[in-house]
Amino acid sequence: MDAIFQLESTNEPRNSLISSESFISIFTKFISDNKIQESILESIPQIQLNSLKQIKEFVKANLDKNETFFQNWIDENKGQFRKQRCLMFGIEYIDPKREGELNRKRFDILATQNRERHILIELKSPTADVFEVDETANKNEGVATSYKLSRELSRAIPQILNYKKLYAQMNTETVKQLGIIQKKEISECIIIIGQRVDDDLWGENYKSLCDHVSIKILTYTDLIEKMENTIHNLEQNL
Repeated sequence: MDAIFQLESTNEPRNSLISSESFISIFTKFISDNKIQESILESIPQIQLNSLKQIKEFVKANLDKNETFFQNWIDENKGQFRKQRCLMFGIEYIDPKREGELNRKRFDILATQNRERHILIELKSPTADVFEVDETANKNEGVATSYKLSRELSRAIPQILNYKKLYAQMNTETVKQLGIIQKKEISECIIIIGQRVDDDLWGENYKSLCDHVSIKILTYTDLIEKMENTIHNLEQNL
């Protein structure tokens, strides 16, 4: 399914899903036959749904991996499957750019949201912590629990905000070097890190963090749930 939208202009590999001759024949029919056009366009939501199901299962099966693993997976075969695999972040995000350079610093993903704005995504490891939790004995022979941002998240927040600032300062010509035709406002910065912990106090601190910072912070647990909700909505509307 990953390769269904991919077209090669050079000699195709032996495991190609479709030959150049077959593609030309299909494309000719597509542009000349209204019924075929309608049939193919109607199948796009189902294709998207099937891709998203595969991506969700892949993410769930690899929550013990680090961020480099997921970055390499997104970039596999020179980015051939990037658009499909970036569906994991949301089907509303299109045309994802990977590791563009901003003043010698490389952001993870920049995508277009609803064709009107840009969003930045900083991808951290699913095994990273959102919080560092300290428990110390108190004078009443109880335990005092304190939460602070993990080292990984503490670094990621100023990092992504700096990317946003650098992008805002870039001129049009420099933006085009990133493969972006039209510069748009970055309306959202998203950090994806760690997994949710099944603990009420952890959950309260996580909600408080998400409610009081301008950056959207998502765990991989949130990401999987978002994909599950999207899959459900697509299934209900096909």
